[in-house]
Amino acid sequence: MEDLRTSETWRVFRIQAELIDGIETLHDLGPAVSIFGSSRLGEGTP
Repeated sequence: MEDLRTSETWRVFRIQAELIDGIETLHDLGPAVSIFGSSRLGEGTP
């Protein structure tokens, strides 16, 4: 049981590290705009 608790703790730390890496990457990017859409819709489709 102790091994499971230890592995889960390290898993949380790895997830936290990935989140921090992503935040730092976005911070270095500066002001930006994201546009989401679909290329399957025809022109003029709302």
